[in-house]
Amino acid sequence: MRTHALLGALALAFTFASCAPIYVPNQVNVPMLRKPGDVNLNVGRSLSGFELQAAASVADNVGVMANASFAVEDSSSSDTYREGNLVEFGVGFLSGEGENLRAEFYGGYGLGSSEAENTFGENAAEATTYVKSDYGRLFAQSNLGFVSSFLESALSLRFSYVSFKEPSESGIFLEPAATARVGFEALKLQAQLGFSIPVGDAPFDHEPVIFGLGINFRLDKLF
Repeated sequence: MRTHALLGALALAFTFASCAPIYVPNQVNVPMLRKPGDVNLNVGRSLSGFELQAAASVADNVGVMANASFAVEDSSSSDTYREGNLVEFGVGFLSGEGENLRAEFYGGYGLGSSEAENTFGENAAEATTYVKSDYGRLFAQSNLGFVSSFLESALSLRFSYVSFKEPSESGIFLEPAATARVGFEALKLQAQLGFSIPVGDAPFDHEPVIFGLGINFRLDKLF
C-alpha cells in the first residue's frame, strides 16, 4: 500500500507541478552494458520532458552515451510555463562480474536552454518572474546494478556542474537515483526515482526530484 501511495503522489506531482524551475535534471542514463556490440536505448517521459537516451559498448570496457530531453509545458491554470532542452554526450569505463553484475563510470558534457515563467498572487498583488538562459552541464556518474533476462535494477550517483549564461550563475548538484526495469530480454518497462541535491546554496530555482517512466530496448537482442 505504501508503494501505491508513493507512486500516486509522484504521479500527481508529475502532472500538476505548481512551479516552473529553471533547472530540471534529466534522468540518469543507466545502460548497464557488458561487451562490445551491446546497444541500449531508452525512450520515455520524465519531469524534464520527453527523453531519449542511447548508449553503446564500442570496445572492451569502453562505452559511449548520448542523451536528449525536450519540454514545453503549461500548467492547467496558466500560471506557469516552462520550455527547455538538453543534448549531452559522454564516454565511460565498463566493468562486470559474471553474467549479472554491472558497474559503469561515465563522464560527459551537455548544452541546453531553459525558459521558465511563474505568476504568483492575484489582481493587484500579482507578480511574474521570468528567466531564459542557455547553460552547460558537466557530469560524472557511476551505475552499479544487477541484470537478468526479465529484471534489472541499479543505483546511480551523478555529480552535475550546471552553469547558466544569463544570469551568470553556476551550481553543483548531487543526483542519486534508483532504476528498475521489468519485462523481456530485449524490451522492458523502466521507472526511475532520484533527487537533485545542491551542494551548498542553490543559486537558481531547480527541480529537486528526478522521476520518469519509459520503455527500454536492448537493440543487440532485437536484431
